[in-house]
This record gives sequence, C-alpha cells and structure tokens, in this order.
Amino acid sequence: MKLLGFKNEKSFSFFLIFVVISFIFWFLVELSKEYTSIIDYPIKISSLPDDKILISEVPDNIQLKITGKGFDLLKYELASFIFPYIINYEEITNHNHSDNFQLQTSIIFNDIRNKFPSNIEIKEIFPKKISFVFSSSTEKKVPVKVNISYRLAKQYVIRDKIIILPDSVVVKGVRVVLDTLSAVYSKQYNLKILDKPVKKILTLKKIPFTSFSTKKVTLFINVQQYTEATIRIPIVMKNLPDSLSIKFIPDKVTVKYKSTLDDFNKIHPDQFKATVNYSSILENNNNSRIPVYFEVTPKKAFDISLLQNKVSFLLTHKQKK
Repeated sequence: MKLLGFKNEKSFSFFLIFVVISFIFWFLVELSKEYTSIIDYPIKISSLPDDKILISEVPDNIQLKITGKGFDLLKYELASFIFPYIINYEEITNHNHSDNFQLQTSIIFNDIRNKFPSNIEIKEIFPKKISFVFSSSTEKKVPVKVNISYRLAKQYVIRDKIIILPDSVVVKGVRVVLDTLSAVYSKQYNLKILDKPVKKILTLKKIPFTSFSTKKVTLFINVQQYTEATIRIPIVMKNLPDSLSIKFIPDKVTVKYKSTLDDFNKIHPDQFKATVNYSSILENNNNSRIPVYFEVTPKKAFDISLLQNKVSFLLTHKQKK
C-alpha cells in the first residue's frame, strides 16, 4: 500500500510538471502572435507663460490603438510609467497666445509614432481633438490647512505644535477664484490611533482653474508617551513690608504635572515657583485663606496644577529693636 501511494505521488508530480511546461509553451506561442491593444499615453503642457493658466478640462492621457506581437505589447500593457508627450504652448497656439485652441491629434500622430520602435504600429489616437482654453492669471500666497482625524493612544500626548511643511503655497489662477480664496486644504486622512511621532505626505485638494506651487505637503506630529508626577515646593512671599513677617500653613504646596518620558528626569523642584502676593492679603477681607499662583514653571512640564491653590497664613508685626 505504501509503495502504491509513493507511485501515485510521483505520477502526480510528473503530471504537474508536464502541465506547467505545457502552459509555458502555450504562453510563449500566444505571445508570438500579433495583437491589437489600447494603451494610455500621458500628455503634458510645457512653456505656459506665467500670466496664463489652463481652465479647460484636458485629459491626463490620450489613448493609442497599437498593433504588435504579444512580446512587444506586453511591456506597454504592464508599464507603470511612460514618459509623457510634451505639448508646447507656443507651438499649439502658433505663437499668437490665443486663449482658445483645438489640437487635432492627427497633427501629433507622426511625433508619437516615432517614439515607438518599428515593431509597434500606431493605428489610431483617441480623442481626435483636445480643446485648450487659457485665461489670464494672477498669484496669491495662502496658508495650508490639513484635514486629519486621529485618536491618541492612552498615556500619549502631542508635544509642540503640529507642523506642516511648507505651511503655505502660491496659488496661480483666475482672479475671481483667488479673490475668495483664504486657504488650501489637504485631502481627508484618518491617522487612526497615534502612539509614535508622525511624518506623512499629504496631497492637497485640487481647486478648479488653479495650480499650486506644490501639490503635496509634509505633516509632522510630535507624539510622545507621558507620565504624571507630583512634587512639593515652598511658597514664596512677594511685596511683604519689612515690618511684617508671615508664616504659611502649610509652608509648601503640592504640584501635579505631566511630562514626556524623555523629559521626566530633566524636571526639578527648583524649576517651579509658587508665590503669594501681599496685595492678596489686603484684599481678602479677613479671609484666613489666600490664593497661591505659579510664577515660574518649566517648559518641559505641562498640565500643571496646584493640589492646594489656597493656604492659610499667620501674619505678625516684627518687634522693633
């Protein structure tokens, strides 16, 4: 029984190899035949004057109907990038800077055909014509704003400001559009749950009849893990007359704060200063408790608060010598 099973497995392996070899031969035979295919061919306008902008919808690609052997067509079918055909503004407008022009694609047929090897035949170009409408333009520099959503992971915080580079772009377009434009926005991005610093490329949303000095910006978000801590610091009296002395009860207050893990060991009690001003005593109307304020706090700490923001005090006159 075991020997029979071994023979069956061996027979199946030979059969599988035979099928694979047969498929390869079939595939090679098929690729040697002649086929007709339609491919996208990118186009791009060049030499556009600074005071002109394209305001008509022009396709990013034209379609070419091409014929050739399968081997030759395959690379164009699979190509992720083909160098675009450059349409020169001066040439299509015949140097008269007309604002309206229709390009008959038959005019560029020979130019495009010469960009392909002789074993590829260009049969047709679609569409048969492309309409270009230009308009006088102006420029305006506006800030970039981002459309992002996110949630911070537990015990994480955003330190510093969110940075966008560049933080503004120069928009070129028709005046009627730019007069009402106050900012440009990114597309919507969901950054999900943040538990580490973010660096992400964002694409700006297109605005009809305009062009941007850049189409993408880089977003930086300094996300850090944080911890909480408390320390006790003495109370400092301000503007107390020389004839008086004061005792606070308690004489120290507890400060609660947060800091990132990187900054935790860089924070010390002497970086905080809690004060009471004599004017508060004069204004307290015999109230036995007076407010305590922060005068100095370290930059590396945040969400700083006093657990006791009022203290009792005992004020006495100094004895004259």
